[in-house]
Amino acid sequence: MLIRQHPTLRKLVLFLLFLVSFSFVPVSISSAAEPTIRIGVLAHRPKPETAARFQPLARYLQEALPNREVRLDVYSYTELEAELAAHRLDFVLTNPGHYVQLRHANGMSGVLATMIEDEGETEIHSFGGVIFAMADRADIRNITDVKGKRIAVVGTGSLGGYQAQAYELAKNGIRLPEDGKLMVTGMPHDSAVAAVVDGRADVGMVRTGVLEEMAAEKKVDLSRLKILDRKTLPGYPVITSTPLYPQWPFVALPQADQDTARQVAAALLAMKHENRPNGLHGFAVPADYAPVEELLRELRMPPFENSPYFTFRDVWARYGKEMAALSIGGLMIAFLGVRLIVANRKLQESELRYRTVADFTSHWEFWQAPDGALRYISPACEDVSGYSAEEFYRDPELLTRILHPDDVAAYEDQVQHVSGDGSPKPIDLRIVRKDGTERWISHSCRRVSSGDGRSLGRRACNHDVSDRKLAQMRLSDKVTELEESMAKVKHLEGIIPICMHCKNIRNDKESWQQLETYISLHTDAMFSHGICPSCKDKFYGNSASLTC
Repeated sequence: MLIRQHPTLRKLVLFLLFLVSFSFVPVSISSAAEPTIRIGVLAHRPKPETAARFQPLARYLQEALPNREVRLDVYSYTELEAELAAHRLDFVLTNPGHYVQLRHANGMSGVLATMIEDEGETEIHSFGGVIFAMADRADIRNITDVKGKRIAVVGTGSLGGYQAQAYELAKNGIRLPEDGKLMVTGMPHDSAVAAVVDGRADVGMVRTGVLEEMAAEKKVDLSRLKILDRKTLPGYPVITSTPLYPQWPFVALPQADQDTARQVAAALLAMKHENRPNGLHGFAVPADYAPVEELLRELRMPPFENSPYFTFRDVWARYGKEMAALSIGGLMIAFLGVRLIVANRKLQESELRYRTVADFTSHWEFWQAPDGALRYISPACEDVSGYSAEEFYRDPELLTRILHPDDVAAYEDQVQHVSGDGSPKPIDLRIVRKDGTERWISHSCRRVSSGDGRSLGRRACNHDVSDRKLAQMRLSDKVTELEESMAKVKHLEGIIPICMHCKNIRNDKESWQQLETYISLHTDAMFSHGICPSCKDKFYGNSASLTC
């Protein structure tokens, strides 16, 4: 009644009823027109096996989101990246290494959930890589034998099929691809196994669990394979050659609706046992994928193939303590280096003085260790003996062999005395020079000891005394000759009584003898007689018949 009386109010009520009735129409239209949820899954096994494994997951999500159509497709690496580049996917399930790369390239959001696999009754929250070869390859025994071999891999973007193994090889000094010959087979991992079994590759790399799955499907005989660097990890039920990394992430792409992303994440975490696909235990809260990023950084693989820009402040913030310790260590090394330089210079000067005295002496000096080895011999040895220092160093017995045979005993006796009183008297010895001539040397030696009394051998000095020895021999000959001459000489000495007139001499028996007789008895002298001119004139006058 009131509405009829107020036309304006009536129009307002009709307008509101129209809006209310119209508001229900878009809801039904929107519900009918909501876009399909598209999920992309990386096929690490053949596509049919991978699709059969994950289609139950698509059905489960369809039931959890009844108002949306859910479509799950399986792709190779190349196909998955093409779909992502075209923005035709809302969610992706891939390996962690691929996820890190895609996150940097496509601006992907954080991980919604991390996959958990089943292996029998065991939940597997992580996976790794396997390195294998044929069991009959005797030239491939351990991980270091991989260097230089043909290596079958599904692709360098696979964490379990290449990156985990490459990181483990790098720890052992083998850098891929430089130190090997990569054969990229593409997905699935079965193709890398086939390349090794067929002999097209020497070594293969696959994700953990692949060999066991292929063996269960009768596609490979594990007894024909050998696992390189096999690790025994408590509670881990499958073969691995590397440390383990978090399982595959389920990730929402930027174009995915946020409400839908939350609903999908809730559904994944609420997955019950009866909804689990074959081999898939379910999903857990997102794992920490930092170890995967660290691996890729160490290998310089995408998206970390380029060195990041950083400043000195960044370096100091991360390595400040190490740099400070390094600086202190550097200063200490520099200080010790300067001291070492000074000490070396003093040592060089000392050695120069030693060499000047030792090498330029005219005497033949040498130092012989207790074991007979020569520690030093002066160059003057060649002037004295004719043999060079190098010849004596090579043959220490040469010192004895060049001695005259008659002098060897005297030399050896003196060597024995060195170990006794330490400084025997010098002796003269003959040596036979290299040219065959004989020379006389004066040999003196003494014991050498360290500061603690330990014997260091003996130090000896030989100098040429041939000239002195020759002069001594000549003098000895002259003395002998003189002694022999003197032995033949009889001499007179003292006061001889002689007559003033007749010149007769009184002998020891008080009798008088003629001068000639006395001298002949006491010397070897003999007389002949004649007349001197004075006596001739005095006693014979000018007689011409007398001659003197």
